[in-house]
Amino acid sequence: MKLIFLVADLHLWGGGERVAVLMANHYVAKGIEVTLLSVGKPDGDFRFVIDPRVKVDYLSVNLKSGWKLFRKIESIIATRRFFKAQRTRQKTAIAPGIKNPNNRSFLLSIGNYPIILSALVPRSEQLKTIGCLHSQYHASRHIWKFLRWLLYPRLDLLVSLTQKDLPRLKKHNPQVRVIPNPLTFYPEQPAELKNKIILAVGRIDFLKGYDLMLEVFERFCRTNPDWHLRIIGDGPLKAEIERIAEKKGLSDRFTIFPASNNIEKEYLEASIFLMTSRSEGLPMVLLEAQACGLPIIAFDCETGPAEIIHHYNSSDPIPKSSDGFVIRPSSPVGTPFNSDGSPCSSDGSPCSSDGFAIRPLETTLDSCPDGSPCSSDGFAIRPLEPAPETPLEPCPDGPSSDGFVIRSFDINEMTTKLLELTFNPALRKSLSTAARQNVKRFLPEIVFRQWDEVFQTYG
Repeated sequence: MKLIFLVADLHLWGGGERVAVLMANHYVAKGIEVTLLSVGKPDGDFRFVIDPRVKVDYLSVNLKSGWKLFRKIESIIATRRFFKAQRTRQKTAIAPGIKNPNNRSFLLSIGNYPIILSALVPRSEQLKTIGCLHSQYHASRHIWKFLRWLLYPRLDLLVSLTQKDLPRLKKHNPQVRVIPNPLTFYPEQPAELKNKIILAVGRIDFLKGYDLMLEVFERFCRTNPDWHLRIIGDGPLKAEIERIAEKKGLSDRFTIFPASNNIEKEYLEASIFLMTSRSEGLPMVLLEAQACGLPIIAFDCETGPAEIIHHYNSSDPIPKSSDGFVIRPSSPVGTPFNSDGSPCSSDGSPCSSDGFAIRPLETTLDSCPDGSPCSSDGFAIRPLEPAPETPLEPCPDGPSSDGFVIRSFDINEMTTKLLELTFNPALRKSLSTAARQNVKRFLPEIVFRQWDEVFQTYG
């Protein structure tokens, strides 16, 4: 058996590229012949560590310049030429008229465009084509929607990351399975949750919603005086996001760091993970955050967060079946801010629905006599009820809460939950413990067993 992973560009910090490298390293270690095939040209060092036993090849299409339509046509021709040469080599290696099942190859294309390319490869008994979706079904533009109807039926199998996209893909091809991304790491020790750092990780573009994140953080900062927001990533909107942060007066509490090979360290230094994406597939960053024990607050975009995070309902006395926060429709009563960002209480002072009252002091103090924190503008923040001394125990009848899933674009509700987490270390610890346990269902040995079954069935 041979495995070929087709990706857009091995030299990008892409989620699809990361998963391809992880799978390639796993299967080459089992003695299987593996090739990583990049549509793009060689461009410096690899972003991820590739086992030296993995063969790396290129179609050498310059995806970063030139007329896009011409580049697309060029990549189609290059793909067909590559696999025609592959088939010729296979035929010369086997005696005429003899079929060797052990010589069968699997082409796993990861991402929208590589899937289209693989569907255009000449069909062969010795080559099985598998299209691996890495974005939400409805995120595709019109041309891709048309090409799906035209070309997806040519594939031997489609693999969805989420259950929600499964019925949509079956309209194009009845052969569909759901296989999630595998975890890339699972540290021995989780984050200590002591640093006042809110972390976000991902490409800085429109779909990741960092403009919405700054809206949340601006409102958060009106009440919380000392936590910082840290984004790890690069992208076309980096300068724009920095400009927005400066305009909102957040520059001293907000930093963007470039993408890192040691991303595990960044998770372990943080205490909360925040995601405001407009669209996701099954985001690797949420799995990595849970592996490091970070409680999560994420918008409930079409797919992704709700299939990873077990939502914590603060109205329950004990967290049930949750491991983070997915933010859903908020209660009409008790939100800390009006839609325009003004305080919601009748006397003009901010109020919250998560157990904290914020009352103005008569004078501005650095610290209050009773030891509770005071903000620099003269507001003391005191808990309405004492926080529990120990983390809440998970329920024995199912997975425990590990975060919040918030209704998409509900800035007020996400701000409320962010305040709740920052003021409640016991809750952070409880969600952290649950996250580490719940994310084990994405461990590589579990996910790869599903892939082994695919190769056995179609091989």
